[in-house]
Amino acid sequence: IIENERFRKCLKNYGIKNVFLIGGILFDLKGEPATLKKDKEWGICYNGLLRGKDDILKTLKSKNIRYEIEEEKSLQRAFMIKFIYENITINIIAVYGDEVIKSIFAGENKYDIKHFKKLLEKMLYDDLWLGQIITLSERALLNKNFKINKNLNNYIISIIKNDELLFEVKKFSFDRENEEILKRIVNFISERIRKYDKNLLSLHPTIAEIIISSCGEKYTREDYIADIIQFLSCEEIAKSLRLEVLQR
Repeated sequence: IIENERFRKCLKNYGIKNVFLIGGILFDLKGEPATLKKDKEWGICYNGLLRGKDDILKTLKSKNIRYEIEEEKSLQRAFMIKFIYENITINIIAVYGDEVIKSIFAGENKYDIKHFKKLLEKMLYDDLWLGQIITLSERALLNKNFKINKNLNNYIISIIKNDELLFEVKKFSFDRENEEILKRIVNFISERIRKYDKNLLSLHPTIAEIIISSCGEKYTREDYIADIIQFLSCEEIAKSLRLEVLQR
């Protein structure tokens, strides 16, 4: 908003006067509603939030933009930064647990975080963050592969279109706790992709590798393929994606 004049004009043209950027931590390591106190103790997200806050304030100060800040006003809020730039009001909020829902939805909330926890426990997969990262990464690979090789393909499509690879993924679905089986399947799929879709392996690093490695974790291409295999080992997901790919 500050640096990109075209983006500001776009917001103004559509009559947008208030922008809310909400960073929400829903659950702690034990699967309970997250709190600021527990995050401080365990150091999962809190230090990153502080670095983000400092970066924002540094940018605002360098541009001589006046701002308001509230820090740790409650047990569920780390901070809130508010400033106005060219008549656009920006609110940047970092909150925990039920405060996430209250910040997103105006008025009386029908459900609390415990309700969503029950829903998530019924799902096969609840790692929404990793799912989002893989989605962004695969979309970027699709775009990059097409621009470079005119080949509209990524790892998920490559696996979904190949019966042999999809069969290997199904094997893993019967024994998801076996790391040796996963490692063997990753090697098998990597070799097949190297043979049939060799351009994919030349497109590196993926967005997932960049983001997760930037958090201080060792994350290789093999780890990326392993995460996709676990994602596709859900039969409902694999069937839905395969149907969509084959109908193109």
